[in-house]
Amino acid sequence: MKKQFKKFKFFKIKSLIIGFGKTGVSISKALSKLECELSYWDDTRKKGKINGIKRYDVCKESLEKFNYIFVSPGVSKTHFIVAKAYKMKCKVVSDIELYFEFLKFMQLKYKFIAVTGTNGKSTVALMIAKILNVKPLANYGNLVLENIPKDDDNIVLELSSFQLEYLREIKPDISIFTNLESDHLTYHGTFNNYAKSKIKITSNQTPKDFLILNYDCKNLRERFLKTKNSNAKIIWVSTKSILNRGISILSDRIVDNYFEKKNIILKKNIFLALQHNRLNFVIAYAALQTLKTLNFKKIINGLFNFRGLPHRI
Repeated sequence: MKKQFKKFKFFKIKSLIIGFGKTGVSISKALSKLECELSYWDDTRKKGKINGIKRYDVCKESLEKFNYIFVSPGVSKTHFIVAKAYKMKCKVVSDIELYFEFLKFMQLKYKFIAVTGTNGKSTVALMIAKILNVKPLANYGNLVLENIPKDDDNIVLELSSFQLEYLREIKPDISIFTNLESDHLTYHGTFNNYAKSKIKITSNQTPKDFLILNYDCKNLRERFLKTKNSNAKIIWVSTKSILNRGISILSDRIVDNYFEKKNIILKKNIFLALQHNRLNFVIAYAALQTLKTLNFKKIINGLFNFRGLPHRI
């Protein structure tokens, strides 16, 4: 590891990790292998050292000595250390950006699928990941830094508003927005702030990329039909309306007016009896079609065998 990553931009850096839960610990493990000098801060931990990493002394130490400030998801930008870091123009990053720096350094080729939304993102991420035979990472619960691929592969990340808030440079090949409803306002302050953090999932996409949106969601229509919030090719999906330039799923068929230009008859399925499951199904179908690595029959058959997450009704 040391020899291989000697020219890596994060090799032997000085870093402060804010938030020392599971994500913070995974950051520390990855950076420790790179011979980095690490400190941590966690509002709930008062110990001196944890796993050999010293606690940052707010009163005695300056942020200027750190090359990077790593922030765990859920730590607000208004947190006194984070706010100070931004004011001092320190480099504030997340575990996900470190993950992609690893992939870039290793020169891996991959298709990156990013999933967000107020509801349904875990189910959609898992549906797509199962078909592609990979793990859904990030907010799903599988830490990105513990799942760095060794070879070229597809990558499926479920991203929360907390994670997206700190991301600057990610550019998914396929972004997915399941829906957008009022949530996490204690953290974000206003619905508009929450929406802005979510929309960052597509902010760096280009016309070569895809953005899959739920047409049934009024808030998404308002932000993407009336306003230019993305440069990506938009694929609208619906469980209620037949879309002339999109993909719809009705009780017994998919109306694909984007890829296949035909109706696809579906067998009866208990999972698809619920409307939100039909929405998840058609979103996953659209995402897998954009990859152009599977024919639609394999996609349909694979998704048809999905039975939902264990904790979902």
